[in-house]
Amino acid sequence: MSDKIKALDAQVRSLEEELKTLKTLIKHIEKRKKGVKTFTSLKGIWKDKVHFTIDEIKDAEIKLKGF
Repeated sequence: MSDKIKALDAQVRSLEEELKTLKTLIKHIEKRKKGVKTFTSLKGIWKDKVHFTIDEIKDAEIKLKGF
């Protein structure tokens, strides 16, 4: 094979490896997104809240523990 063909073959193999890596990265990102909870996914007394005071958190813990 000539030098040009060898160079093109090496580029193709490099691009194939890069594509494989990117596909793997996409799979990992999709898996992480499924398990992530956000403030909008909260339920009960925390629903639709962004800021929580320490007193609210303590009161919620007391209610959950039944004290």
